[in-house]
Amino acid sequence: MSSVVFFTSIISLISGMVTAMFVVPNQLMGKSWIIIIGIIVFMYVINKVIHIKNYRNIFILIIVCFLVGFWRTDQFHSKYPFIVFNKYNNQTINIVGVINQSPTYKPGKQLVRIHPELINGEKVSRNSRDVIATFSDLEHFGVGDKLIVSGKFKVRADFQSDNGRVVEYRLMSYSRKIAGDIAFPKLERRIPGRHNVWNIFANVKQKFMQTLNELFVAPASGLLAGIIIGDTSSLDNNLLDVFRAVGLIHIVVLSGYNITLVANFFIRIFAPLGYYRRLVTAMIALIFFIAVVGISQTALRAGIMALCAFAARYFIRPYIVSRGIFLALLIMVWISPYALLFDLSLQLSFLATFGIVYIFPLISEKFPNLAENNFGEILLQTVAVNTVTLPIIIYQMGYFSLISFPINILVLGFIPGITIIGFLAVFIGTILIPIGKLIAFPVQIIVDVIIKITGWTAEHDPFKLPFPTFSLYWLLGIYFIIFFMTIRSVKNQYKL
Repeated sequence: MSSVVFFTSIISLISGMVTAMFVVPNQLMGKSWIIIIGIIVFMYVINKVIHIKNYRNIFILIIVCFLVGFWRTDQFHSKYPFIVFNKYNNQTINIVGVINQSPTYKPGKQLVRIHPELINGEKVSRNSRDVIATFSDLEHFGVGDKLIVSGKFKVRADFQSDNGRVVEYRLMSYSRKIAGDIAFPKLERRIPGRHNVWNIFANVKQKFMQTLNELFVAPASGLLAGIIIGDTSSLDNNLLDVFRAVGLIHIVVLSGYNITLVANFFIRIFAPLGYYRRLVTAMIALIFFIAVVGISQTALRAGIMALCAFAARYFIRPYIVSRGIFLALLIMVWISPYALLFDLSLQLSFLATFGIVYIFPLISEKFPNLAENNFGEILLQTVAVNTVTLPIIIYQMGYFSLISFPINILVLGFIPGITIIGFLAVFIGTILIPIGKLIAFPVQIIVDVIIKITGWTAEHDPFKLPFPTFSLYWLLGIYFIIFFMTIRSVKNQYKL
């Protein structure tokens, strides 16, 4: 019964948040009645299918949680309205603001996130969305620095992708609390920020990235930064498109699996401390690691899942992966409700975990002999993951590659080793560069091979199947069907 209450509460909360996205002021996405009816039917069927006892109490719980979720999205929309920055679009403005995240480095430039305090001398609300300013990579900025800049401001707008689908760039940016951009503004003045704990974390991350870039040659350095700490800032956009094209973009986003590998590294280091002390030490190191990464959405999501796993081990309780991912999902969506629809890394991470937890057992039943060996297990897990991630990848890309499946099997086998050895190389390299380079050498070779194979596959793919553009409602319908195909797996796991 506790599992029923847990999942019913979270699903109802998230459903309320999603529904509010369709009915908040200005009718941001339209056709709200379709979503409302769909959710009501969804909640009714799920309770009928799994035969929940005390249906009346559960139904009350659904209604209460749904309304709370609806209220949260409406509050978010009121707190961070769209229209505040519209009057400044395509105008030269003067901004006084504070850098609230570590700069993102690209070839020859850096992207600095500024939280405005004054615009053209007028005070801005503390809840104001941020502005992304592009500077040359020769400038040196730190978290907490106050900048006075002037330049032409542009509000982020929707655009049409190569496959003809309208990319809702405005809402995607909105979910990240970003208003717009200023390209290469004039820096009037920089006031160094006071030293605080966040500045320290930012400096540690900067040192980590500097060491990583010194040990590994681009583009391998950018790919490893994505795999180890979820930082894709230095990864070339063309290479990101290549990984999307062959269905490998999920390895670039920081996952609970990747971050747990890093935490296990700390457990082995502190093994002499004893079972409970090393677990506590690993959890502290993990929290420190997340803070260093920058408490991004990907790092926070992965960290929550990993901390749940270590807490279960500490209290000698079984760790239920699905509870970890649903809890992480709820926290991330609560922080930014629109992330559920517009944060691709969040979507892929959740769907991949869902596939492993619920679809993999169903496939294993059909191929029991195959599931008994390591290669067969990787094969079946790849099938499970692709089953739930392909619809959204096709929705985003407009096509599907038949070769993505074998490429996934080939690459995924190397990810654990790349993550652990790559992190070890950087960890040691911050102290002793020569030893770090020695450890990094085999990782560099493997990553270079992966990049070349992936690039060649994307360029010479004879199995690329184009798909006609379809709406978000069709996508939701596909996942609705997939969910009900996994009902038996859910019932078996929780004895419903």
